Amino acid sequence: GGRQGLASLTDQLRGAGLGDQVDSWVGPGQNRAIDPNDLARAIPPQALDDVERLTGMGRDDVLSELSRGLPGMVDRLTPQGRM
Repeated sequence: GGRQGLASLTDQLRGAGLGDQVDSWVGPGQNRAIDPNDLARAIPPQALDDVERLTGMGRDDVLSELSRGLPGMVDRLTPQGRM
């Protein structure tokens, strides 16, 4: 959670080749979209299993919600481009 969790998540996404999207969320300007399938490849299966179990949602729904909400969430949590 917190800044460390956000940094870990963004590092993980960058490591999966999604740096352009992450940079658009952190920096100024429009947030680039992220595809649920890209998130599925970037997020460890165990983490997705945990979210499914905690929310009661199916994997496709979890990935869809994350793809819609993650860009704005990261944008709001990184004012002036800082974690």
